[in-house]
Amino acid sequence: MATDLTSENSKGGGVRLIIPGVPIAKARPRFAVKKMKNGKSFAMAYGNQKTEEGQFLWHVLDQLPKDHELIDGPIALTCSFRMPRLKSHYGTGKNSGALKKNGPGPSYG
Repeated sequence: MATDLTSENSKGGGVRLIIPGVPIAKARPRFAVKKMKNGKSFAMAYGNQKTEEGQFLWHVLDQLPKDHELIDGPIALTCSFRMPRLKSHYGTGKNSGALKKNGPGPSYG
């Protein structure tokens, strides 16, 4: 599944970015207490998964034109998101491939 980002700058040009993948929830940070050799302790926070922000930045930088210029001023941004339906929208058993009758319909925002 891909997330589609489209932005238009004031000069009329545009940049279209495709961010592939299904969105993942951001994990809660983990905390630990570290003891130093001098006897002092301090608390630290760390993450135990690849950061979605880092993956996003990598995809953006990979798709930008090599001769792109930084924009100094206001921009207009339009975002379109296409995501898979939740498993709870579908039936179970012999109806596992069919949408529930009382499930949510399409959303066009």
